[in-house]
Amino acid sequence: MTTKWYAAVLADMKTRIGTGSRTTPHRMLDIGIGTASALAANSEAVVANGVDVVGIDYDAAYIKKADAVIEKAGLR
Repeated sequence: MTTKWYAAVLADMKTRIGTGSRTTPHRMLDIGIGTASALAANSEAVVANGVDVVGIDYDAAYIKKADAVIEKAGLR
C-alpha cells in the first residue's frame, strides 16, 4: 500500500508542480517512514522527479534500517 502511495504522490507532484533538480529539489516530508522500503521501491521516480525526502519515525531501529535501505537504493 505505501509503495503505491509513494508512486501516486510522486506522479501527482510531477503533474502539479513539474520536476525538481539537484540544485532546487522539491521537498517531501514522510512522517512514519518506517524502514523506507516504499521509498526505495520508488527510487527511480524520486530521482527523476528531483524530490528530496525527509523521513521521521519514532522508532530508532526503523531509522537505522531506513538509513541502510536508502543508501543501498542510491538515494543519499
